[in-house]
Amino acid sequence: MTNVERIKSFLTELRRRKVWQIAAAYVVVGTMLTGAANDILPRLNLPEWTVSFVVIITLLGFPIAMLLAWAYELRPDADANKPPPVDTLGASDQEIRFCTTTDGVRLAYSVIGTGPFLVRALGHFTHLEMEWEWPALRRFWQLLAERNTVVRYDGRGIGLSDPYTGDFSEETRQLDLDAVFDAAGIEKATLLGISEGGWTAATYAIQHPELITHLILYGAYCRGALARPGYDPQEDHALVTLIRKGWGRDTPEFRQIFTSQFFGSDADPGLIAHFNEMQRVSADPDTAARYHLSCHKRGDARDLFRQIRIPALIIHCRDDRAVSAEEGRLLASTIPGAQLVLLPSGAHFFPTEKEILTKAAGAIARFLDGSKAPL
Repeated sequence: MTNVERIKSFLTELRRRKVWQIAAAYVVVGTMLTGAANDILPRLNLPEWTVSFVVIITLLGFPIAMLLAWAYELRPDADANKPPPVDTLGASDQEIRFCTTTDGVRLAYSVIGTGPFLVRALGHFTHLEMEWEWPALRRFWQLLAERNTVVRYDGRGIGLSDPYTGDFSEETRQLDLDAVFDAAGIEKATLLGISEGGWTAATYAIQHPELITHLILYGAYCRGALARPGYDPQEDHALVTLIRKGWGRDTPEFRQIFTSQFFGSDADPGLIAHFNEMQRVSADPDTAARYHLSCHKRGDARDLFRQIRIPALIIHCRDDRAVSAEEGRLLASTIPGAQLVLLPSGAHFFPTEKEILTKAAGAIARFLDGSKAPL
């Protein structure tokens, strides 16, 4: 982040915390107070220095008032952890930038909001522009951006990032995150890992304890497909064949197999159609198949997740069709001190329903503020 961007972010934060308004109000009240002291105190036959004393105290109180306004944001405690109503949020434009990994792959990433950094680790197939075009897909990020500088990115070979013909691995995913952190000038951040991105986020948090302050895992797992009960290698092989043959077709029937696992049966048909198309545009069939295979090579990583030593919040939907809620419970019991929030939904993708996304955003706000999220 450049110096100009830092100054712009600081001024924006001053407005958000209403420091400008408090400063103006203090000047008005202070002027009235000193004027009254200058007029009234001499009439009471008090020493002349009492007027000077009032002026000095008023001046000294100004920086203190500004510090308090910054620290406490001067709003009721009852509202401090409450996310703003979804309907009041504007469709603020995201800012899309590009960076390059150390192995030469150009990545697209976006930035929105102000405040501490919150970085979304890649989960499934993303497309920064198409994700932002649909209101239900951008609301979650808008809510989080009210309190944070939210950074999202398209991983190598996906979305707006460069095509990639090499092997996908845990190492390449870490290289992608490294590039985004460096390009955005991030020194401290919360990592939000969604679905398979939870594995990537946890690994990064363990390897970079100096960078990550909090870890949020949504619809994630510590047992990969190979280690879960009921894993069928023949079924998985059939899915890969299906991806290679049908992923890029104009008709959505093949991609619908995956979409139906990510959203509840009562999801908006328009949202489903948009998501189907977003999957097609986000990756070509060969890339989609290779990425799927790389994720399904994962086994049991409970020993890895036990190494996490930062505050962790696990959010999972009770009726998740892609990764069962039992995996979320196992994850919460594996990470030392982790909190667990179960949402009344059957979705696997990040929340799109107004009630559910408000619950999720509220839980995240309370977690980051240091209070316990409700079970």
